[in-house]
Amino acid sequence: MSARYILRLDDIAPSMHWDNYRRVRDAVEACGVRPLLGVIPDNRDPFLLTFPERPDGFWDEMRAARDRGWKLAMHGYQHLYVTESGGTLRLSDRSEFAGLPFDEQIEKVEKGRRILTEQGIETDTFMAPGHSFDSTTEAALREAGFTTITDGLALYPFERNGLLFVPQLFATPGAVPLPLGVLTFCLHLNTMEKPALDAALRFVQSNKERFVHFDEARRFVSRSPLNRRAGVLLRKAIEWTARIRG
Repeated sequence: MSARYILRLDDIAPSMHWDNYRRVRDAVEACGVRPLLGVIPDNRDPFLLTFPERPDGFWDEMRAARDRGWKLAMHGYQHLYVTESGGTLRLSDRSEFAGLPFDEQIEKVEKGRRILTEQGIETDTFMAPGHSFDSTTEAALREAGFTTITDGLALYPFERNGLLFVPQLFATPGAVPLPLGVLTFCLHLNTMEKPALDAALRFVQSNKERFVHFDEARRFVSRSPLNRRAGVLLRKAIEWTARIRG
């Protein structure tokens, strides 16, 4: 099977770079790609709050995205980093969840999900701010009824401890052209400059037939131990290449 792609948009909140969001929305609508949105239930991130708030209804736009068939994930609770833990993946040195006791984590998970539910948005998928979560986060997510995490180091989705992990290795679409795998490309619209966004959208347009809906990832679950080992090695190669170029 040739590689399949997922487009993931992080840090979706009432206060964000709405011009970039609208550009991506219009572009993916035109080519039939349905992205995964990481929606912050109760955004308190000081950086994100510097952006203008959508004047005509954030939650209306999220429900419209849902009705277009886009996948919505819960992106943490308030997007506030409160610990210095990198969690399981160690891709960050801070976290909203990792390192906290179960009672605090389940409280955040349940509060975040309640906000989404009150807005008519049901989701079974969790997106950790900073890619930082730990085994306690996983236990809290299972307790709250979540089934899926959009993260992990692997080439294909895998199951662990009662949860499905859909790996997320890349930020830039097409930066590492692999012939196989289910590859999630993560765009941070609030910090992307126009040239980078232009390049990303050109890639999406040129490869639209390879993009799949997030829920289709379950079709490609791998139980091979080589799957996750390959993902770890690939991530190390990406980090090494970035250091050399930097």
